[in-house]
Amino acid sequence: MAVHVWVIKEGTVAIPILGPIKAGNGDIICLAALSGAGIIFQPQFMVDGEIAVSRLVRVLP
Repeated sequence: MAVHVWVIKEGTVAIPILGPIKAGNGDIICLAALSGAGIIFQPQFMVDGEIAVSRLVRVLP
């Protein structure tokens, strides 16, 4: 299982993430979230459309 670290709050918080899904394509990651695979960490522009129509919900500030 891959271990990654999400850095949030202007670099002051690091969260280790364990997950079975790893992709180099943001569209694939978004599709995984839309399919119920869990939460994702993507740039805002990648998810704006899905958030606007309530298919995805923002959970982190």
